[in-house]
Amino acid sequence: MRVSLPLLLAAVAMPSMFAVPISWTAWQSENAGAGTASGILTLPGGSTTTVSFSTSIPSTLVGICTGICSDGNHWTPAATYENTVGPVAVDNAPSGSLVQITGANPAETRTTYTLTFGTTVVNPVMAISSLGAGAIGIVPAATAVYDFYQPFTLLNTGPGFFGGNATTMTAPTMYELSGTEGNGIIAFTGSFNSITWTAPTFENYQEITVGDPNPSPEPAGWSLALGGFVMIGAARFRRR
Repeated sequence: MRVSLPLLLAAVAMPSMFAVPISWTAWQSENAGAGTASGILTLPGGSTTTVSFSTSIPSTLVGICTGICSDGNHWTPAATYENTVGPVAVDNAPSGSLVQITGANPAETRTTYTLTFGTTVVNPVMAISSLGAGAIGIVPAATAVYDFYQPFTLLNTGPGFFGGNATTMTAPTMYELSGTEGNGIIAFTGSFNSITWTAPTFENYQEITVGDPNPSPEPAGWSLALGGFVMIGAARFRRR
C-alpha cells in the first residue's frame, strides 16, 4: 500500500494534539486537627472544581505548600513528572503546590488516604515525591508502599528534590506503588470522583498532588493536522 507524504505528516501530528499542559491542584488550606486539606483544580474549558484530601489518621497530615515550598520547588527536576507516551501525556510538572504526609503512623497502623473531586475528573494524574527513603550511610533504605483501590499506570519515575533515581519507584502490580526515595507520576484511566489508597507501614515523609490532563487539543496541533488533511484532499483532487 502506498502512503503519501501528506497522510504521513497528518498521522504524525495527531498524537501530539493531545499532549497538552496538565492542570495541577492549587492547594489552599489545611485543617491539621481533622487531617484534611483542600484546593482548586482547573478543568477543561476553564471551569474549576474543589479537591479535598483526607486521612483516616489526622496526625499523618504534615501540612501543605500553597505554592513553592520555603526551601524550593520540590517538583524538580521537572522531567521526572512529565511523560509523552502511555495512556496520558503530561507536558508539565507541578509548579510547587503539594500535600505533605507520612506513611501510616509510628504505631504502624494502616492509614487510608482519599482525594475527592467536586466533580468527575477524567484520567486524573497523581504526582508523588519522596516515597520511601534511600540508604544514608549505615542506615539502610526504607521501602514505603501505597496500595490503591483503583488500578493505575506508572507513567514516569526519576530523581527528585530529596534524591532517588529512575529505579527507586516501581509498580509491582497495577494497584501497588513501592518506593525507596521514589518520585514520579501515575495515571488513573477513566472517570473518577475520588482516589483512595492505603499505607501499611510508617515512613517519615512523602508528598503528593493530583492533576487533570485537559483533553482539549493545542491550537498548533489542530492546525498541523488540519493542514495535513487539506494536503491529502488537494492531492486526491489533482489525481482525478
